[in-house]
Amino acid sequence: MGEVANFEYGYTISASDRGEFRFIRITDIDEYGNISEKDKKYVDLLDEADKKKYLLKENDVVMARIGSVGETAIFQSQEKFIFASYLIRINLNQREILPKYYWYFTKY
Repeated sequence: MGEVANFEYGYTISASDRGEFRFIRITDIDEYGNISEKDKKYVDLLDEADKKKYLLKENDVVMARIGSVGETAIFQSQEKFIFASYLIRINLNQREILPKYYWYFTKY
C-alpha cells in the first residue's frame, strides 16, 4: 500500500452535540462501510491549518486503526466532516487506484 497511498492520522479532540464540523469516529462507520447518520457529534476548530489538514474531501477513504481495525468508509457528503484520531485517511494515488474501487475491495 505504501507504493500507492499515503496515510494520515485523524484529529484528537473531545466532541460535542454542536459545532462547525461533523466529527467522524469509528462508531460512525456502519456495517456496510457508510457513515451513519445516528448519534452525530461535532467539533469546532480554531486553527485554519487544522481545518485544511483534517477536513474530509469527497471520495476520501478512512479506516479504523483500533477496535474494528480495517473497517473502512468512503466520504461522499457535502457536509463538512473532520475525522477522529482513531481513524486513518488513506490518500490513494488515483493514477494507480481509484478510492471507490479500493473501498469496494475492502468490503469483500
